[in-house]
Amino acid sequence: MVQFERAARFGTTAAIEEWLGYCQRRLGHYGESAHHYLRALALSDATIKTRAIAANAIHLAGDHAFARQLSYPGRNAPPSPALDFARWMIEFDRPDQRQALRNRLLENDEFADQAVFFWQYRDVEALVRIDRKDLLARLIEDSAKKPPAWWPETYRLPAQEKAAKTAVRSDPHARWIVKAPHLAGTQGIRTLSGAGGEPWPEGPAVLQRFVEPPFLYEGRKINIRLHISLQAPATSAARLWHDGLVFVSPAPYRDGTHGALFVNPLSAEKSALEQPVGAFAAPGVALRTFLETAFDTADARRVRDRVVQTAAQLAGCLESGGIFEAMRAIPGWRGLPPTFFGIDIGLDADLNPWLFEAEVAPGHGLGSPTSREIWRRFRRDWLPLALEAPHAPHALFIGLA
Repeated sequence: MVQFERAARFGTTAAIEEWLGYCQRRLGHYGESAHHYLRALALSDATIKTRAIAANAIHLAGDHAFARQLSYPGRNAPPSPALDFARWMIEFDRPDQRQALRNRLLENDEFADQAVFFWQYRDVEALVRIDRKDLLARLIEDSAKKPPAWWPETYRLPAQEKAAKTAVRSDPHARWIVKAPHLAGTQGIRTLSGAGGEPWPEGPAVLQRFVEPPFLYEGRKINIRLHISLQAPATSAARLWHDGLVFVSPAPYRDGTHGALFVNPLSAEKSALEQPVGAFAAPGVALRTFLETAFDTADARRVRDRVVQTAAQLAGCLESGGIFEAMRAIPGWRGLPPTFFGIDIGLDADLNPWLFEAEVAPGHGLGSPTSREIWRRFRRDWLPLALEAPHAPHALFIGLA
């Protein structure tokens, strides 16, 4: 809504129509979404990216022929990686056209980055459900008879307020995390204890038991960001990238500050993102490098196996919880962009993983040169896989079925 209000106040008429189309897409109303994108396209200030998203929305709404027609902008149109990606999805039944479009996207790194960035932020309604913390909690509740071992004790407020208050009061020494369902990073996060003193959450919130004692590296908490590739709405198409990003809190855990308790690079001071931590030149480090440095061989293998198992079980929740079924019910589901989403995992002192949240459009770069390089490596590995290139590095992705 903030983005839409900004477009309404300062944007062009085309920008307003585009945001209406985006909102309808997020709601799963692909016909209405296409209507607004076409209105934007009819205006002189619309961009070629508008044509790309309009063609895709029409494809999802079920009109493949019109989507194909719209995806060809004319001979004098400027190159557009966003439109090339849209055409690659539309031409699913024309192998030669697909190959030409794939080659054009893969031969230019700048084009590839633009295409990935543009389509990653055009997520569909079914996947948006895992982006909100309360909907993710509901999904995990509904897809398993009992909470998975990697899911902290969690309550959705106000729906489960009575049970939440009972749990909090029963253990005065426990700490709880209050999360705003729709915010990313550490926005809207604070602690709550059974001893009282802090105000009870008002309005929608997620209450989650604090994982204690946590694993500490050099006295600091860590956060593990993993990427799950999704080429189609099925568990068999879910794959985990072989590496990831570990972010080490710049602040020691004993300090008890917000940044020490809730580890996220988006909330860290920019200067802290370039300071060495232990054996690492910066708080952001590749997962494989972290495992090799922070653990002995046996513990490194144990952590790796456990986080892979967590990712696989989460993919199973998407299937049993109806997410993939909802995606397959979209009339033109073949037009769904190949996508990926991020998951954030912490470790306790016994090296057990705990899933904290999922992000459909995970942040790229996260501030430091190391983390930006990890993103570049992921993009380089993922795009050939997403575009079904013959040379795609399948060995770098772990199947989750």
